[in-house]
Amino acid sequence: MKNTKFFFYLAVTGVMAIAACKGGKPDDKVLAEMSQFEADWGKAASDLKGWEATLSAAMTATKSCLDSSCGEGAVCKKGSEGKCDTLKASCKTIQADLEAAKEEYTKAVAANEADGRAWTEWAEKAKKGEVEAADLTKAMDDWNRKLNDLKSNMTKWDDGVKALTEKCKANCLDMKAYCETGKKP
Repeated sequence: MKNTKFFFYLAVTGVMAIAACKGGKPDDKVLAEMSQFEADWGKAASDLKGWEATLSAAMTATKSCLDSSCGEGAVCKKGSEGKCDTLKASCKTIQADLEAAKEEYTKAVAANEADGRAWTEWAEKAKKGEVEAADLTKAMDDWNRKLNDLKSNMTKWDDGVKALTEKCKANCLDMKAYCETGKKP
């Protein structure tokens, strides 16, 4: 009989230990952190989608300025060919840099959408208690790192596009001094 009680005790203890390791629903602190993350992620995703308008406007304005100042019809004034050619090369570099920013942005949107779906799946499992308790903190650190990376990249892209736009404006003003538009050589 002693062996039966011992095995019963061992079995109950084992089941309880396994159940404790399964995770369980997250505590209020983790739930609050998850809720805050969801709000921050949603805002960043919205900002990312909204940034497309900023990029498109910069590309349109820059293209218009470059086409009118550096376009095919622009002719260098006599004696200013070197400066004019340098400005035209700079204009082409600006256009290429903006296209590269657009490609990077498009990839970032796709990655953000995939991360958003992954977050939703993970968060549902975590809220149901299907994620190990020890893994919750590490996972939230990883998600917050992704969010911070996204915000950092958006700041970098915004600063880069602003710098390119300003450079374009300066080139356009310089081109007016060194080139004549609408004339053929």
